[in-house]
Amino acid sequence: MSRNRPRGTRRPTRWVAAGLVAWGLIGLVGSAAVLVTRYQTVTIPNTSMEPGLRVGDQLLLETGSAAVGRGDVVLFKAPGWGLIGSPYELKRVLGIGGDQLVCCDAAGKLRVNGEVLIEPYLRADDGTTPATPFSVVVPAGRLFLLGDNRAGSSDSREHLDLDSGTVPVDSVQGLAVAVVLPVGRAAKVGPASSRPGRVQLWQLAVVMTSTALLGLLVAAGLYRRLSRRSI
Repeated sequence: MSRNRPRGTRRPTRWVAAGLVAWGLIGLVGSAAVLVTRYQTVTIPNTSMEPGLRVGDQLLLETGSAAVGRGDVVLFKAPGWGLIGSPYELKRVLGIGGDQLVCCDAAGKLRVNGEVLIEPYLRADDGTTPATPFSVVVPAGRLFLLGDNRAGSSDSREHLDLDSGTVPVDSVQGLAVAVVLPVGRAAKVGPASSRPGRVQLWQLAVVMTSTALLGLLVAAGLYRRLSRRSI
């Protein structure tokens, strides 16, 4: 027994369904484009940023033109440091233009602009490596960078004779946002991940997941509707 339907009644529904699918796909592609153009991953190659960042960790970097601040972990280019192999280094920003850094006070603490710098991210010092004293005023437009594993990091301290151990702000290639792999160590990194206005990882995940699910659900519904035939 056949069911008679007015001619053309399916067409508006088909157009609506097709539009929803297109909207979902556009959202998914847009989210993926943001992820690809604003972010990249790097693998931690050495122990200079332990204990927070370990060898083999996959680190997500924001590669936009965001401002760099104290405490940020950044990937930067420093060919003048005479590095062997890749000219890129990953360190923490301890000083920005105009800052005075002094190492170290009687308690072995680094001071920035006269204030003791609290550094909970540091690897515990076993006391076998004495701190190298220095006093630096960071020139405008430059950064002073150190590794979290101070006893095992080649950083600004070794290049004090070259622009006071600093590098240009525009040498920064990306700001560390989070460790993404291994999954058991996934976590945010540094203050860069909590600044207002930044696209957060969970926001990207929600957008990409929701648009993907929406596209799949609408596509499935459209398929079922179009696959029906009048008997």
